Amino acid sequence: MPFLDFIGHDGVVSKLQTAIQTGKLSHAYLLEGPRGVGKSEIAKRFAGALLCGKADMCGQCASCKKMLAGSHPDLIWIDNSVAAKENKKSLSIDAIRFLKSDAFVKPFESRYKIYIIPDSDKMEPPAQNALLKILEEPPKYCTIILLCENKMHFLPTVLSRCTVFQLKRLTLEEIAQYAEKKYGQRPGELSQFEGLPGLVDLYLGDAELLEKKRDAISQLTGFLSGKSGIIPFSDYLESRKEELDGILEDYMTFVRDLCCYLAGCEISKEYLPDIERLGQKLNIENSMGIFDAIYQCKINLSRNANLTISVTMMLMAALEELNDRSNRSKI
Repeated sequence: MPFLDFIGHDGVVSKLQTAIQTGKLSHAYLLEGPRGVGKSEIAKRFAGALLCGKADMCGQCASCKKMLAGSHPDLIWIDNSVAAKENKKSLSIDAIRFLKSDAFVKPFESRYKIYIIPDSDKMEPPAQNALLKILEEPPKYCTIILLCENKMHFLPTVLSRCTVFQLKRLTLEEIAQYAEKKYGQRPGELSQFEGLPGLVDLYLGDAELLEKKRDAISQLTGFLSGKSGIIPFSDYLESRKEELDGILEDYMTFVRDLCCYLAGCEISKEYLPDIERLGQKLNIENSMGIFDAIYQCKINLSRNANLTISVTMMLMAALEELNDRSNRSKI
């Protein structure tokens, strides 16, 4: 798991390695990027290098062996399980309180004690304020790594105390290298992975998932083109409650590509025919309105909002954008 064989994000990796080599480390790092872009993997490798004591993991010392086995006592993942709050979707204040208390227990084996917080942008303000207290006066040995999709969900006071890195989607060639290295194959249509190594892992590990994604996109395009009504589409989404967060993420990517197409930018070829057809029906403003509706639904559900109400509000907002465009066309 060393940085040496990591594919993509060269600039971020280089800066993290330089920080280790020079000893000029931040007490808090924030890695921002879409789900599946590689945030967790970079965080693990950075933590492994810190605990190893070298710019990259040697893979041979006791620390590296424990890291590779997932059993290093000085690397702690912070989620709701540490506070017995597994049923809560947003990161609970109790989980942050656990971090605050545990951070003042000195490392067991290494110079550093490292905390990784996935989905940290799902923290409510009270939890962020609790985290702020440890960010303001952390122990010298403590390093906190926050992983998020959107840093704008953080309080400015939290952001100001973090070194922020934005992870961008991989190029098609990098995705090809990743697939070849991990799965021994070079997929034909690389754009279907949207620059996300996580999607390569999903789809090459389970071909059925790719078919499910295509079906979900087909349901969306049917609704936006007027072939399907709000009730059957709502029923479809509600019947996939467990997969809905990923489906909404796919919808946001699809509508983002629609906006790019309408702006004259190049997009992936995977759903180009559908996007070209919708491009005759929608303009950029309405497409952005639909994107906002999907995004708001995703946020609402992450905060335990009612599923039926959240989905209905999203679809009604999308219909308003469709009707707005239709009315403009008649003028």
